[in-house]
Amino acid sequence: MQADSDDTPVVATPTPGLILAPTPARLERERLRERVSAVKDEIAAIDLGVANLRRDLGGFEAMLEVRLWREHELELRLARVIGYLEAWGALLRQTPRAKVERRGRRLNRRQAAAARPSLEPPAVDAPPPPPTDLRLKDAYRALARRFHPDLASSEAERLRFSALMVRINDLYRDGDLTRLLALFSDSEERPEDDPAVEESTALAKLRERLQWLEGVRDNLADEHKTLENSATFGLWRRHQAALAANGDLIHELKGELEDKISRGTADIGIAIRELEAHVEHYNRAQTGLKTTKARANGGAELERAFDPQRPHRLVRLSLEALAQKRASAAARAEADAIEALAVGEPRVLRLLLFAFVADLAPAPLAGIEHLADLERRFAALGAADEVQVSLERTLLAAADRVAFGVRRATAKTAFSGLRLLPPVTREALPLALGRLRVRRELKRVLAVLGEERTCDACRHTGFTVPLFHIRGLDELRANVCPACGAALERYFMPKGKDLQAVLNTAYLDLELVSEWTLRLGRATVAMQLLPAQAETLTVAALKARLCADVLLRHRVEVKARDVSLWQTGAPVPERTALAQFETRTFNVRFARGTSTSVAEAVDLLKHRIRNRFRRDVT
Repeated sequence: MQADSDDTPVVATPTPGLILAPTPARLERERLRERVSAVKDEIAAIDLGVANLRRDLGGFEAMLEVRLWREHELELRLARVIGYLEAWGALLRQTPRAKVERRGRRLNRRQAAAARPSLEPPAVDAPPPPPTDLRLKDAYRALARRFHPDLASSEAERLRFSALMVRINDLYRDGDLTRLLALFSDSEERPEDDPAVEESTALAKLRERLQWLEGVRDNLADEHKTLENSATFGLWRRHQAALAANGDLIHELKGELEDKISRGTADIGIAIRELEAHVEHYNRAQTGLKTTKARANGGAELERAFDPQRPHRLVRLSLEALAQKRASAAARAEADAIEALAVGEPRVLRLLLFAFVADLAPAPLAGIEHLADLERRFAALGAADEVQVSLERTLLAAADRVAFGVRRATAKTAFSGLRLLPPVTREALPLALGRLRVRRELKRVLAVLGEERTCDACRHTGFTVPLFHIRGLDELRANVCPACGAALERYFMPKGKDLQAVLNTAYLDLELVSEWTLRLGRATVAMQLLPAQAETLTVAALKARLCADVLLRHRVEVKARDVSLWQTGAPVPERTALAQFETRTFNVRFARGTSTSVAEAVDLLKHRIRNRFRRDVT
């Protein structure tokens, strides 16, 4: 081949058998192609890992439901019985007399609706075990590499990929290798770049594509890590370890739960006697007679345990039983002593609970980090005590268990606040929180942890209540007015062990807030409300929040009239008050003919939520 003249630039045209020189640009282009392909393989592998782990955890939760159903039902009954007694006590104390009769009838109807004639084992269909056929896993990974919704390049393609992945997941779950292979053979993977495109343009597009794919991979890895950090995963791993050692952790937990139920049964008598005192007080006030002050061990509302998803609640009960099982004899004795403080020295118990909450938080709590803030909250809690005692005097009385000082100090910063002293007290407090009187004080402590503000809507001044305005697919936090429920601020925050995430279960269990769960196919969205809101809002308001804060916020174009909420196989009338429902879980359905299915909407939501802060997200 004759060399070209140096004076005349010529663009060479590749001919058969001609090998182009490996220029730096061409080598970089090939390297980027290989890297893009490798990251797509990583995405497919992580996606398969997430699918298998979800299956494992779902099967474990189903097994818990079957083996612990009796203890679970008895614990629910215990909570329901005591909760009913305490709800009547709160109604007599707090409700205007003109509304007591109507609200009392509603309370009785709800209790009757929740009654169960007998304890029956649940009909739980455990998912089949994960496929072990390597060819099935290979087929799944290859299809996920092609059709994962986050790999789509347009809105229309993302919807098509979402529908395909729903089908692929179903086939993988059923172990249908033949149809998975048929899907694979009928599809062709799109090349990442056009060989005819100019080198500089191709390199820019490949770099942009690689950056996007790495973000998708990292998001999926975070999802897998979130599953591994869940309470269910931790209990499942302990269960697997026990099986490997020829043990049976669930059988051991069963015995601990039985002991817990036996101890809790004694609380029924306490709750009945306190209700009788409230009835007496109510009747005497009507006749104008003078009443005696409430006893030190009574007067507060008991909080029944509640969690919107039964398997998750079973996991939590099992973890509590595991903690009880592992507790030392000294910790059990200290838990008894802490419970006694609720009657003898409630102000000391409050300090212990403030310190316990501070220990749970990964960062200093603004509300109790400084003495002035703690004094304000401590005084608010002690306002109804028969004898007013200062914070300083209480610190002196509690000096053997808790102290105010420097919680942590580094080369850069130091944090002050309350800290628990003896390790046995720290070990005993989670045990003591299973006791009726201790849980009451914890509810009061949690109620004053928020920022003290004046509500713009109702002008009430008080401590805000932190809750999840939306959680599940997305996590939108809010601080709300305790009087009217108006959101004083709403904000997004990365997932992690922040205070609200750590204490959210306690806020739910103690019914400072209630949670209403909406199921969209295999995903769930939960919305939290104050008790006053749950008394006044309707199903229509719940649906409106779903449409505004979940669908429209993320540009999922489904009209509100095409969305309906269902229970027990039938649509729920939208004018129905939420207070009428004993079950707080609804299924979300879209009307026939809606352009987007529920499964497609969920995939689209996941994509946009994961990539909310990334540029050029379609």
